[in-house]
Amino acid sequence: MNKKILIFHGSDELNQKLKAISCSVGAELIAVPLCMYNHTASELTGIKDMNHSVAEYNEKELSMEMVLFAGLTDKDLDVFLDSCKKENVQIRLKAVLTDTNGNWKIIDLYKELMKEYLFYKMRGK
Repeated sequence: MNKKILIFHGSDELNQKLKAISCSVGAELIAVPLCMYNHTASELTGIKDMNHSVAEYNEKELSMEMVLFAGLTDKDLDVFLDSCKKENVQIRLKAVLTDTNGNWKIIDLYKELMKEYLFYKMRGK
């Protein structure tokens, strides 16, 4: 699998910064448009063929940025996240593509990550 980093709800400025950081680990940065959020993570990363009969997502935009890593090694992730810290780039919701979440629609992955984010924020972590 090629190294891919998918960004959802990233501003133009954030996307530009992440593009430069992604290059440092040899990964392609893909800014996913809102209309694609009903597709699965595996479809958007190219693991599965795109299901063209899926209805476009036409609800409100996400409230936080989210990044999905696919095909990166642990070292790649460390380099990427360290670079984000050095460049003062904050990404609140992050996930690594797995066999389980690869079958989830992007919007469902976002909802799950938001639950985790709010849980830890409420606990002060």
